[in-house]
Amino acid sequence: MVAHRFYGPHSIPEYTLASVRFISCLDNHLDHNIRLWVIDQSGIGQPGTTVRFQEIGGYAEDRRTGADPYKPPGYIDFPIFRHQEWTARVLDAPSDVARRMSSTTPR
Repeated sequence: MVAHRFYGPHSIPEYTLASVRFISCLDNHLDHNIRLWVIDQSGIGQPGTTVRFQEIGGYAEDRRTGADPYKPPGYIDFPIFRHQEWTARVLDAPSDVARRMSSTTPR
């Protein structure tokens, strides 16, 4: 007898992680922030999209894009403190997860 594993349909992410870039404190005007921009396939910012920021260790905070009228649509500027690590993902649809973002300078 041969046993087969059947896996149901997997969700394909509607939001994928396009790029990640570390910016130093000096480049970031001495702030420790995660800057995240949710765009669609055409590159258009998506205002009102819910993003979950999850600290490694448990704490989570949900924020909606487009809250700052002076930033592009779909943009979030999320403050973090020194030596914290965060993940981020879109909650409105299946999404990639941006893993282990922190204010610690990479070596």
